[in-house]
Amino acid sequence: AVPDLARLLKSEIPDERRGAAGLLGRIGPGAEIAIPDLLTILKNADPALRSIAVQSLGKIGLLTPEVLPALLASLKDEQIEVRKNVIAALHDGGFASPDIAAALSDALHREKDPALSLEMAEYLGDVDPDRTEVMDCCRKALRSPPAFDPSPENLTYWTFHLLVEHIAELGIKGRSMADDLRAAMATTQ
Repeated sequence: AVPDLARLLKSEIPDERRGAAGLLGRIGPGAEIAIPDLLTILKNADPALRSIAVQSLGKIGLLTPEVLPALLASLKDEQIEVRKNVIAALHDGGFASPDIAAALSDALHREKDPALSLEMAEYLGDVDPDRTEVMDCCRKALRSPPAFDPSPENLTYWTFHLLVEHIAELGIKGRSMADDLRAAMATTQ
């Protein structure tokens, strides 16, 4: 089945390519032989196909010397869904390395989407809690409207949870966030 799905990745029919890429991800590590074809898809013009390929590479779960650089390069993709799926693939796989930390740091500086920035900061905090970018991203989110609102749609809510989750790791650095957090919460009272 895997060789047939790998062949479908080269189909002229976009839905066949997307379907095959998704199914290879469901197969997981058993689809290892399709990794070169999935890597080729990361350069495809179809953003939905690139996004599915990133998901599938994450589900296959093998960070070979070819896969990791390709996923990290996809953090620069112009489509937010592709970037989100890279973060999910790496984070869900529990992957951590200095290369991942450096790529996350670079991506965090470029990222314009506040919600994705927080996802990146959370993962970067898991990979390397001493990175100042994590604290900077939290500060920025706490200072930006809307004010503290304990609803899942609110970025400040998620920032608060990110800080709580990492407070033990942050130590003294975490204390410097207390004033920002208090100020954000005070705006709702």
